[in-house]
Amino acid sequence: MAAIGALDVARPRERRLFRQTKGFSDLRDAEILSRYRLDRQSIYRLVDLLRDDLQKPTRRSKSIPVLTQV
Repeated sequence: MAAIGALDVARPRERRLFRQTKGFSDLRDAEILSRYRLDRQSIYRLVDLLRDDLQKPTRRSKSIPVLTQV
């Protein structure tokens, strides 16, 4: 059984890949309305109202922006 411990060799971590998506500012007003059923102004108002509750300080990595969470 001692040989099993020898097989635990640290491998380099694989790079994480994220798919590219359109940013909120890249969407047209009609596209925002059809996707989210709210206009751009209403979404920004929601972001302002919920910012204190959704914004999480972190020291490990970047947190998800409030606009993305909403």
